[in-house]
Amino acid sequence: MSDWDRFAADEYELLVAEESGNDQNDP
Repeated sequence: MSDWDRFAADEYELLVAEESGNDQNDP
């Protein structure tokens, strides 16, 4: 796996976690 693949995977996981957190915070 290249550095770019690792970077993209980390960014995607952060985005998914952020989206999940936003959904949970909605009333």
